[in-house]
Order: sequence, then structure tokens, then C-alpha cells
Amino acid sequence: SGFIELNLPYKKSLRRYAPTPRNQDGGTCVGWAISYSAISIMFNSITNTTNQDIKDITSFDPYFIYSILKTVDNYNLCNQGLNIERALKNITNYGAKNWHITNPPGHIENDVNDWCDDRYNLSVLNNWSKIYTKPYKPKNFYYLMDEGEENYINQVKYLINQKRPIIFGIDLRESFYNLTKDGYWNPNLYEGRYGGHAMTIIGYDDYKFGGSFEIMNSWGTDFGENGFLWIPYDKFYSLIEERNLSYNKTNSFVLEYSDNLYSSDNIRYLAKNSVIIKYNDGTTYLGSYINNTEADYNYNSSSVLSGYGQWRYDNNNIYIGQFENNDFHGNGYYFNSNTKEFCEVDFRKGNLVYSNCNLKNE
Repeated sequence: SGFIELNLPYKKSLRRYAPTPRNQDGGTCVGWAISYSAISIMFNSITNTTNQDIKDITSFDPYFIYSILKTVDNYNLCNQGLNIERALKNITNYGAKNWHITNPPGHIENDVNDWCDDRYNLSVLNNWSKIYTKPYKPKNFYYLMDEGEENYINQVKYLINQKRPIIFGIDLRESFYNLTKDGYWNPNLYEGRYGGHAMTIIGYDDYKFGGSFEIMNSWGTDFGENGFLWIPYDKFYSLIEERNLSYNKTNSFVLEYSDNLYSSDNIRYLAKNSVIIKYNDGTTYLGSYINNTEADYNYNSSSVLSGYGQWRYDNNNIYIGQFENNDFHGNGYYFNSNTKEFCEVDFRKGNLVYSNCNLKNE
């Protein structure tokens, strides 16, 4: 009830932080709604990243959660969908994987065409994830509660204004498959029901179609309004109520990251020995560092960039890969925003020794 009295703007959208909607394989909508949509949007808002190329290149891998579940508890039913709560519990433990990070050593891929068939070595995963994925894990997730329609709508609006997308699951209707290009979906709740589907609320507008939530889907840009859709508040609430969980919990969720990430500080910590640094020349670094003074774990004058990271230039060029002693050192990827070339690269102490620029960012 505390949300009811908030003086919120009549519209707000996080689409400027969203990567391009892409087309999911199989029943993987939960991975797309959480990692590719919600976590990508949250980190783009934290780093104020709005360039579409950079958003797409640095987006998070929707399939990582399925490899974790196959590794941790031998989950084999990817094509039959995934419980959102189960996915979130594992993501708050293992974190999120950038799409262009290679899989850890001991990765087993029985069928290169089957994303659901990948398995990690558990002991290697635990060490590997500390550097590559755990820095991006939420510290928690929580449920949106059902305390009436008005309260629910205001909860969502409040969270969107806090730059926190909402992950949710509903039962689809037949009309969902026939949206027009304006993305408007006003379902008749008595239509034939189809299976459950997870998506992400990224905005709202009190005047659009009489008041609607803005939703990011995972069926590519040909779906709806360039991959997005709008659902009227009242219809959305009815769809959510159909899938309510126990104790007034709804089947809608929000991630929580550390408050320090939302500060304007030039140095913000992702985890121990993992940092976001904003330099005076406009360059940003996200990634690992080590200290030459063992007594102090904080980033300081003795610290050097080493391990895995992203070096984002102010002109939107970006290097994603290995670092050692403040140099690019090892394999990675480089994107040139001027030529749009996306290259596989190998550096040694800052010197480029190999590049293959026949790649597509996909």
C-alpha cells in the first residue's frame, strides 16, 4: 500500500537500455527474460550505455542458466520451459555470463546444435564463475505481491522508475500470435489458452492504449513493435492473477543489485577484485583487477587490470577479453564502431598478434 501515494511520471521506458530483441531457441523464454532482457538492461542503465551496437555486444547469454542447471542438478528439460524462481535462485548464486565469454574448461558439448545439451565441470565452474559470471550476479530477487490491481500497477511503475525491469510469466492466448506492428495486445481472457511464456516489463505509459505496460519479448524484431508489445494495465493484472503463487506472491519478479553500483562514483565494485572504473577521458573498464599489496583488496594505486574485462572507449569502440598488468593480453573480441567490424583478436602485452574480422555480432 506504500506505493499508492507515490507521485510518478505518466510514462517511463527503459527501452533505450535494451539490446535488440532476438529470437529464442526452444522453450528458453525464462533465460531470455532474465539474462538477455532484465540483466542486460540493468547493467546498461548502471553504465549509462545506450549505443545499440555496444548494448548488443555486451548483452548477457540467455542459455547460461540452462548449462548451470544441467551441471548442478542434471536438469534435462530445457525445451519444456523453466520455473522462473528456480532460474533466479541459481542466477543469484552463479551470476550472468556475457554472450562473448567462452565456456569454462571442462565444458562438454555433446551436440553443437543443441544449446540444451551443454554441461560444465562443477568444480571448474565454481572457480571460473568467480571471475567471469559471479561479479554480475544480483544480490537478491524478490516477488511482486498481489495486494490489489491499483497497488500492483503502482509497484511496477515505481520499479521502472528505479530502472528495475520486471520478469514475469503468464499464459498466452491465441491472439498473441497475431499482433499488429503497433504491438498492441488486448486479449480476450476467454480465448483458448496456450502455454506459459516469460517476458520482461521495461516501461509503462498511462495514455498509450488507455494505459499500458511496455513489454520486451524474445521472438525477434518481426514480432509486434520491433520485438516489443503493449498490454493494457487491467488485462495484464488479470493475466498475472491467473498464475499467482502462494501467500499473495505473483509470478513476477525483480532483481536487486548493490546500491553502490547506482552511485556516481568513478570506482564501483562488482565483487571482490572486480570493478567498474570511469576514467576522466570517458573510457570505462568493467572487470577484474589484482593488487600488488596483498593487505588491501580495494582498488588503489598498486592495483593492475588483470583477468577478464571490457575496455569501453568513449567513441564506442570496445575490447572484451583478457588483461594482464594493465595491458590487453590474451584472446578476446574487438568492435570498431566506425567500420562496424567485429573481430576475434589475440594480444600479447598490448600488441595485436592475431585478428579475424569476418565475424558477425550474433
